[in-house]
Amino acid sequence: MKRLAHDRILALTLSILLVCAFCFAAYAENAAESEEFTIEDTTLVKYNGPGGEVTVPEGIEKVGASAFEDSKVTKVNLPESLKELENHCFFSCRELTEITLPASLEKIAEIQVFSYCSSLRAIRVAEGNPNYQSVDGVLFTADGKTLLCYPAGKKDSEAYSVPEGTETINNWAFDDAKLARISIPSTVTGTGRDNNPFNTVRGLQEVTVSPENTVFYAKEGVLYSGDTLLCYPSEKAGTAMKKEDFPAGLKKIADRAFCDIEYLESVEFPEGVESVGAMCFMSAGALKDVLFPASVEEIGNALFFGCGSLERVTVLNPETTISDRNGKSIFARAGEAVVLCGPADSKVQEYAEKHGLKFEALDPETATVTEAPAEEAEVEAAEETPLSDFTIEGTTLVKYNGLDREVTVPDGIEALGEQAFGGRQVTKVNLPGTLKEIGDRCFMACEQLTEVDVPEGVEVLSDWAFAYSGVTKVTLPETLKEIGRYCFIGCEDLEEMNLPASLEKIGAMQAFYKNEKLEAINIAEDNPNFVSVDGVLFTADGTKLLYYPAGKNRGGHYVIPEGTRELGGSAIGASGLKEIELPSTLEKLYVGNDFSSSLELENIRVSPKNPFFTSVNGLLLDQSGKLICYPAGRKGGKLEANEFPPAIKAIAPYAFQHNRNLKSVAIPDGITAIDWMCFTWAESLERVILPASVNYISGYAFADCPNLRQIVILNPDTVFMLDDERFSEEYRATNDLNIINRSPNAVLYGYEGSTTQEYAEKMGDAFASLGKVQAGDPEAAAEPAEQPFVPGCAQ
Repeated sequence: MKRLAHDRILALTLSILLVCAFCFAAYAENAAESEEFTIEDTTLVKYNGPGGEVTVPEGIEKVGASAFEDSKVTKVNLPESLKELENHCFFSCRELTEITLPASLEKIAEIQVFSYCSSLRAIRVAEGNPNYQSVDGVLFTADGKTLLCYPAGKKDSEAYSVPEGTETINNWAFDDAKLARISIPSTVTGTGRDNNPFNTVRGLQEVTVSPENTVFYAKEGVLYSGDTLLCYPSEKAGTAMKKEDFPAGLKKIADRAFCDIEYLESVEFPEGVESVGAMCFMSAGALKDVLFPASVEEIGNALFFGCGSLERVTVLNPETTISDRNGKSIFARAGEAVVLCGPADSKVQEYAEKHGLKFEALDPETATVTEAPAEEAEVEAAEETPLSDFTIEGTTLVKYNGLDREVTVPDGIEALGEQAFGGRQVTKVNLPGTLKEIGDRCFMACEQLTEVDVPEGVEVLSDWAFAYSGVTKVTLPETLKEIGRYCFIGCEDLEEMNLPASLEKIGAMQAFYKNEKLEAINIAEDNPNFVSVDGVLFTADGTKLLYYPAGKNRGGHYVIPEGTRELGGSAIGASGLKEIELPSTLEKLYVGNDFSSSLELENIRVSPKNPFFTSVNGLLLDQSGKLICYPAGRKGGKLEANEFPPAIKAIAPYAFQHNRNLKSVAIPDGITAIDWMCFTWAESLERVILPASVNYISGYAFADCPNLRQIVILNPDTVFMLDDERFSEEYRATNDLNIINRSPNAVLYGYEGSTTQEYAEKMGDAFASLGKVQAGDPEAAAEPAEQPFVPGCAQ
């Protein structure tokens, strides 16, 4: 009897152990799964795993926007519960080779779900799916009328014939595909992006169209529709496209029509063409010469962006309108030697002068250049610049209007006016001894300017004087007293800067900002106002660090000397340093985060004796616990709420500005405000979660974040700066304070009926509902305890 009882106890014990082992294994599996995925309700928000073959858990109904983007998955097994794939969800999964869509799938978003999956050989669809089908690995709607996606890694052949019965080729359907020839059937009546569905196809040599198609046709491999040229294949053979090569009746050239062409060197459009679309020749690497006939009335923006070999563009119509979108010329990042030719005194010449482009006038009868060759003109200019090339009022040179590279300013001129040489292609300017002042933006954006000798007698270099110019050396006179703010900002080739003993004042903002080749700022020993300490500029008493040269010790470590009490505006900006150590004496930053533009900065250390600031794990805080700076170059793509140091009680303006690596940030509970420009220019940022404690979001908080897609706001009563009555109606009306200004993909997530929804509707921003506020949800906190930062206010 005892033996029987003993056996029963033993059996029961083993059973319990087996159950525990099973439960532990299940728990371990679930724990691993929870780490691999971020899941909210039935939505897979983000895949966090290392890649390889991945199985999405059963119960998932939606794969969220960008959920697998850029991951290293090779195969993804989707569950039978899946109903929806959102935009970009598998974007740029370059190692993904195969995927099967389940029978339950109801909706695939329009925007680049499988784009740039360069190894994807086929997209399969399970039998029984009523919405989609796979035709030889290519994804279509179930009725076969819409081609959704041609897998970029499909390698069956170099040619693809779109099946008869297809009516529409979807946007981005052929992104990154590798095909030499594409054939369009008689039934296709609609195409994708910008009317050119094939501008991202690699290796494309020819497009053919069924002769029975009533919407599209092809001539010598080029795709047209009606009076519009849609697509010139990127690797079509031939170096020239002459006017007789185009079909009769052509009026329009579509956006991106000649984008990424490989071999074409010259294009002569025929008479009758009226408009040329945006980015038409973008990245056409071999292109040298283009002629637009007198019939062309409009030329789109960024037309020749990235055309590094471009030499000459001729526009015969004096009234042609050339795009000036965003203040940039159509030759952005094109060859430096490009010449714009057109009739004298035309809109073409005005455009050239406005953007500092080389211009050559055409004979109105022969349409040939009337000027001397550029080389001869420059030789003459070196000797003497004609007075007719200048606009002069009294003793002020208001504007230089000429085309010469070397310019000699006439004697008697005492001041160079605002933007006098701004944007011109001058390489050297000889200034007279009579000169006393160089005005605002005088040489701004003179990208070819390399050398300037500022004569004795000049006392002031005004704001932006040499900003974004190509100067490598500037010789300053002993009479100089003042250098304005932003004076040398963006002079990326500036190598040497020696300041005279006479200098009394340097502008408070970014006078030497973004000078990445500048290794030292030296100043004469007898200057009573400034001192150079190992090439770093300080006030004479050493208490204020004014400028750390951006080219000094890039990637290194800098210890700010003891005795320094203050940092000037952008003193460390764009320095390239990886680590900075603040002394015990530092008590003041210029405003907010003075380190936000140091893109390589990973750590900030603070002397333990400093009574005003402290550092925790390389982050900069003030002694009240406010996060001043999360270094822009800090490693790591994800920052969870529990990873914030407990010492952080608030977040300052600019704290995450210019951050390069963070993709996801969850703000910890207890933080009450997201302050002014907190995350601006965070280039990798995709998702931010704000807890219910955040009751205030300031202007531009998430502006200029190109990859930002989700801002989750859990407080239903959050106050936005636009609605804050503490700011005047005039201030709110005259400032575009949208928190996602110029973040084109951002969506605000909030509760139904919340202030977030009201704000999104008022601003015209995208909004996604989190549903209704449930009972027991934390309510919004009261007004912030302290006044939020406002630019221009004393802090």
